[in-house]
Order: sequence, then structure tokens, then C-alpha cells
Amino acid sequence: MNGWGVQNLVASVVARIRAELVSLDIDDVTRLGRRCGKYIGICGQGPSDRPNLARWLVNQGIESMSLNPDTVVETRLFLAEGVRKDARAR
Repeated sequence: MNGWGVQNLVASVVARIRAELVSLDIDDVTRLGRRCGKYIGICGQGPSDRPNLARWLVNQGIESMSLNPDTVVETRLFLAEGVRKDARAR
């Protein structure tokens, strides 16, 4: 493996670790917020860029999230399809 391959591997591992830590933080915060009876919302670019992140946030109990205007319809349809799939699975 050349130097670039090693750098790419390290960058990939760091990105996965960072993503896992962020998801743990969000999970902890949403759990604490629900326990305290607090409203939970999130803003940022992530849900607009990654519909799977938006679905994960909804599954974590996020009550609202901001989306870019050009992704609102697409993301809402994606989330609605996930809800329908979950309902059929039950």
C-alpha cells in the first residue's frame, strides 16, 4: 500500500469514528431531552444532504429538523416511505 492508500485508510477510519461519536452524542441528547420533557429539534446541512440521516434522526425522536428548500419535498417523501415500510413490518 502506498502513502496515499494509507492516508485514505486513516481518513476513512477517522471519519467513521467521528460519525459514530456524533451519533452517540445525538442519541444521548435526545434521550435526555425526552426524559426532561423538552422539545427536540435540529438544524444543519446533514439531513438535507443525507436522507438516511434524516430518517435516523426521526427514529431517534427528533421532533423537527431544518431542510434546504430544494430538498424539503424529496426528504419528506423519503421519510414518509420509511414510516409506511415500518408500519407494514409490524
